[in-house]
Amino acid sequence: MKHGKKYIILTILLLCIASVIIFSSNKSIARYVSNSFWNYFVKSKDFYFTSNSLSEVVTKNVDNLWTGESVKFIVRNGVNDKVVSNTNIEYSATCNVVGEAESYAACKMNGTNTDTFADTLTSSQVCSNTTGDGKNVSSYNEETCLAEGYDYVYIPVEKELYFDIVLTDNTKEIKDVVVNVLVASTTPYKKELKGVFTLHKSELNDDEIIMNYKNYSDYGKLTITSSYSVNKCMELSWNSDNLSINSNSNILSKSYDLNGYINKVVFLMNPKSNMSYIFNSRDLETIYNSDSFTISESSACQ
Repeated sequence: MKHGKKYIILTILLLCIASVIIFSSNKSIARYVSNSFWNYFVKSKDFYFTSNSLSEVVTKNVDNLWTGESVKFIVRNGVNDKVVSNTNIEYSATCNVVGEAESYAACKMNGTNTDTFADTLTSSQVCSNTTGDGKNVSSYNEETCLAEGYDYVYIPVEKELYFDIVLTDNTKEIKDVVVNVLVASTTPYKKELKGVFTLHKSELNDDEIIMNYKNYSDYGKLTITSSYSVNKCMELSWNSDNLSINSNSNILSKSYDLNGYINKVVFLMNPKSNMSYIFNSRDLETIYNSDSFTISESSACQ
């Protein structure tokens, strides 16, 4: 019955789209309705494809401490630990230099000699114990897991992608470069994630840790930049009543509040580098900034 209602809703939405496209002279409205329907459709199929640096609406990423090294970002098969795709996701990633640097520099994906890279996010399931009985069920297969009353769930899977900027004219020097990145899923459904990376080779004051937080429509992104010339073990904390972290990469350890929500992470920052974490707000009406976080050195990386 549940699935029947879902298909009825999809049919009604499809008819609405057809009406708008046929009778509306406003193409932007038709496109908006069509995109809204598609987003609802893929979510109804438990399909989620996200990134820490890309989104369906172009995400702008700025690195003022770029050293010329690889620029990394993450793609994942879920929104958070609980909302996860239940199928493999095949995708391709493409990058290209735009603007002035386009005439003397090129972008290469994931260590290849081309601007395109293809891969698959392979779905994975594990046995999950939410009963509170304290039993470790992580090694249970599906049959045993379900037979003993536990949940066999899909877990988040993510891949780290990166691009490199290389000179095509050795008489030039790369100082500032703008790169467009597009990651598109091809199966089971099509979805495009887009981002612009603006990279500046400039010197900040030595021995600084700088945080910048940017709010987007349904999430926020905290970027942390280090100008230290050595590795730094850092501790980042926040009020877990307001914000929940939605990142699994670049975390060595986590601390939790009394309700089981993460409120502190420890991570290692490489020399003269930056990294980012995605956060979801528990109150969509509140705007957060870097003052919502506390960062300090830690000795917990050993």
